[in-house]
Amino acid sequence: NTLWWAGVTGLDGIRQDTLPYVPRDFWRDWMAAIKREYPKMNVIGETYDSDPAQVAFFQGGRRQWDGIDSGIDTEFDFPLFYAIREAFARDGSIKRLAEVLSHDHLYANADLLVPFLGLHDMLRFMSEPGATRAGLMLAQTYLMTTRGIPLLYYGDELAMPGGNDPDNRNDFPGGWAADNHNGFTNAGRTAEEREVFDHLKQVVRLRRELEPLRRGRLVTLSVDDKHYAFARTTAREAVIVIFNHDQQQKGIEFETTPIKLASGARFVDRLNAAQEIRLNGSTMQVVMPARSASIITAK
Repeated sequence: NTLWWAGVTGLDGIRQDTLPYVPRDFWRDWMAAIKREYPKMNVIGETYDSDPAQVAFFQGGRRQWDGIDSGIDTEFDFPLFYAIREAFARDGSIKRLAEVLSHDHLYANADLLVPFLGLHDMLRFMSEPGATRAGLMLAQTYLMTTRGIPLLYYGDELAMPGGNDPDNRNDFPGGWAADNHNGFTNAGRTAEEREVFDHLKQVVRLRRELEPLRRGRLVTLSVDDKHYAFARTTAREAVIVIFNHDQQQKGIEFETTPIKLASGARFVDRLNAAQEIRLNGSTMQVVMPARSASIITAK
């Protein structure tokens, strides 16, 4: 399938609920024309807004209050992007992630949304005030375990810095014989770049291996400002994802009743972060280091 990208609303500095600069009936007619010509083409809309109601209004799949179905296949998940940056780059509340997902009922299909950590329109993750490689790796873990179709912006796999456009579009290091720095090979990456690259490679591999991380229903199990536990479940298996966003080791406890784990099952953290995992009845207890994440499966 070919991927298209359409800016559907918004102008920089102007709220998009007050000024959609392309009429919605245009997108309806344009999408119909595209699908007639290329029925397998997928189109992503860019609604640059932190409010899920604004973004959901432009995703196709149902008629909105104006009687128009835009027909646009899906949208960049800007509301989740802002929550990810706030939590993992600025050390804010991780609870905001669950709050954004609680609005998924507004979308025709939230599983088709495209979550991301960065795009060409904004400064890079590592150029956020206070951003760290540890925070970036937590954000990458969340990106690969939450619902939707994750998007990676080039250079984030090496923790590239970059300010606002056009500084966020600098060349990826390497690729030419005269380049002193080559991010395309393991030997050419710095130790810091290898740390981020290898971590991202690991969570991408786990997403490919564990079906619930790609197709599973997302169930929030426990959340507060510093801790977040959720499950991705299919009819055959469940994967539990836990974040300890605190600056100290923490024992995290939550009920697993909504996902019905097998009695007596044994568990393993596929990221090797959890120091202890116990299931007492339906209550799971996990001891986790500071600023860490776990991807837990049954052995």
